[in-house]
Amino acid sequence: MCVRHKQNKQTKMAVIRTRKELFSWTDDEVELLLNVTLEYKTTKIQDNVDWESCKHKYTEIGDLFQAHIRGPKLRKISLTRRTQFHRASLQRS
Repeated sequence: MCVRHKQNKQTKMAVIRTRKELFSWTDDEVELLLNVTLEYKTTKIQDNVDWESCKHKYTEIGDLFQAHIRGPKLRKISLTRRTQFHRASLQRS
């Protein structure tokens, strides 16, 4: 195997690992995203705006999600659930 082919393979594997990390969501994160989206939708409806036609809805929802996820409560819950999941998987082994 030549050096160039080996480097390309390592790069591809790094990209695959990164993708898996990016698309790995906890139950709390999914629940938070759904709640933030519902909150955004409700706010727009109260303002008599068709929320689906907003050009920047994904950016605004993403910003709201990031603001909420940085809060200490969600980090604590996520860590607790991950720890519980890890312990349960160890007990099954």
